[in-house]
This record gives sequence, C-alpha cells and structure tokens, in this order.
Amino acid sequence: MDSTLRFYNAMAGDYHLIFNDWAAAGERHAKMIDALIQDKKKASPDSLKLLDCSCGIGTQTIGLAKLGYNVTASDLSPKAIRRAKREAKRFGVPNVKFKVADFRELERKMKERFDVVISFDNSLPHLLMEKDLELACRNIRNILNDGGRFFASIRDYDKILSEKPSSTIPYLSNDEYGKRWVFQIWEWEERIYTLTLFIIRKTKRGAYKTSYYSTKYRAITRAEFSEILARLGFDEIRWRLPEETRFYQPIVEARKK
Repeated sequence: MDSTLRFYNAMAGDYHLIFNDWAAAGERHAKMIDALIQDKKKASPDSLKLLDCSCGIGTQTIGLAKLGYNVTASDLSPKAIRRAKREAKRFGVPNVKFKVADFRELERKMKERFDVVISFDNSLPHLLMEKDLELACRNIRNILNDGGRFFASIRDYDKILSEKPSSTIPYLSNDEYGKRWVFQIWEWEERIYTLTLFIIRKTKRGAYKTSYYSTKYRAITRAEFSEILARLGFDEIRWRLPEETRFYQPIVEARKK
C-alpha cells in the first residue's frame, strides 16, 4: 500500500478541499451512520465502542464523537492522524483515541474489542489483491464483539465496471477556503485503476494553483465483497444504496456471528 500511504500523507493538508464545507459534510455523514447503527443496535451511543478504521483527517470520526460514541480512530497515514488529532481538539472532542494502523494489522494494534467498526469513503478497495482484502476483513471481524456490526462504503463498482469512466465531472466549491475546482482522472488496467485527483485553486491575486495526488484502487462488485464477508463469518449482510441513505456511495452492513 505504498502508493496509498504516499497519497494520504500528501493529501493530509488538502483533504478538506474536496468537500464543499468539510465540517458540515462530516456532521451529515455522522448522522446517517448513527441512523444505520441505531437501526440495528438500538443503544445509547455512549454505551457503544466504535472504531473508524480509515478515519483520514476525521471526517466521520469527529461527528460521531460529538454524537456521544466512544470512538477510536485509526488510519494508515501518520500525517492524516496528526491532522485528525488537531481537528478533534478544534471541534471539542479531544477524548477520541487515535492510532496509526493498517487494516491488515488491526487485531495486533488494537487492545480492545468494538461494538461497531466503520470504514467509509471507498477505503478498502485500496487493497489491490484479494488476499489482502480478505486479511483486512478478517482483522475487522476479529476486533468486533460477538454480534458487533461492520459498516463500509464502497464506490458503485457494479455500474463503474460496465462503463470504466476515464474521469469525473469537475465540480466547483467556494467557501472559506476559496474558490476551487476538483476532478479525477482514472486510468484503467483490467480491474485496477490509477486515480489522480486534481485541485485547481484560484488565488487571491487571481492566478490558479494546481495540486494533484495519485493512488490506486481495485474495483470490486457488491456480490464479490459480500461473498468475502460471508466466507469470513459475517451474516445479515445487506447493501444500502444512495437512493435510501442519501450518501454518495453504496454502504454494506454486516454482523459478526
């Protein structure tokens, strides 16, 4: 995952720029995740231990902590974790426990077990080999309490694989961080694609500054991912599509038997 580590280390200072109001987006995401959890667990947030195992700079972590969950947050990127700590303090949730951890080492890195584990924003498909994805999911299962719930969002690869787009449509954001255009270029090699994210910012002097960051993903269908989860000992596997959740990616939920 060297390209993934480089990508998120490099992006740590700019990650918020891909959102139009990053803080508000995080709060929306947290409320949606809370609704998914409460649909199954029906428990007070402060009674649940939750791990965000791909927390990045804290997009969902902070909102969930503000809702009262006992949150631990981990990420592959040390620079993202350092920024997430600063953001958690800035937003008044300094008690979140942060750790640097690879998906595939969660069982070794985590000293406790969790009622809920989440991984959002298409993080798991960074694992380019099926054996690594299986290892990550096995680690997630092993750090869950019996009956614990796993939630993850993954791009709609069922649709994407039929089209294999070469780019995304540029979108404009204009907030306290200034005016900027964001888009992605996708270069395909069978199931694996190199994604290059471009951020074009208009400076106060009217000039334009372009930043770009590259990483790799492996497209996996919902049926393929469900089969991995079932083989590893998850049940009650269900996909919730954006039409239902209003989230921008399909979400899978599963229970540890």
